[in-house]
Amino acid sequence: MIEHSEIVAKTYFKPPVVGSDEIDEHVEERRLGSRIEMRLREMVDELGSKIRSCEGLLGGMSLAAQMESNYYTRRDAKVSIIIANATKRDGSQMRSISLLGMIFLPGTFLASLFSMSFFNWTPPDGDQIISPWIALYCGLATVITLVTVWSMRKWMDAEEKKAKKQMIEDFNSDSDSIV
Repeated sequence: MIEHSEIVAKTYFKPPVVGSDEIDEHVEERRLGSRIEMRLREMVDELGSKIRSCEGLLGGMSLAAQMESNYYTRRDAKVSIIIANATKRDGSQMRSISLLGMIFLPGTFLASLFSMSFFNWTPPDGDQIISPWIALYCGLATVITLVTVWSMRKWMDAEEKKAKKQMIEDFNSDSDSIV
């Protein structure tokens, strides 16, 4: 549009030749054209400034969106690590339970098989087939089993509380922020 106003000023509203007797009829049109051209140049400069401002805002918004996306990605990764650690602790507890079984079952089996004579399969006349000590064995086995299970449960509860506390601390220790 600026080029068009320059062409119009040079072709249609051109000034008379210097030294001729013609009256300059288009002085006002040239002055108005000059003002329009000046205003158009100001508008072009203003639009350029607005475009640069919009590009800066778009870049800032893009950066903010990317930062927020990265924040949530890091947070998801942290939660995945916490879940993996909790799963690892569960596996450790299962190994502990298996270890307890491995410790107690063979001993119990061997003790009952070899060293306990609760049954007298060939009693002399008038003797009992079942020993009176079997009640003591059952009572002690029950008490020891209950104490072992109770102790294991207490230990597992304490470990679970520590794990929950650690998970909360790990999750809340996120010092990253979006801004």
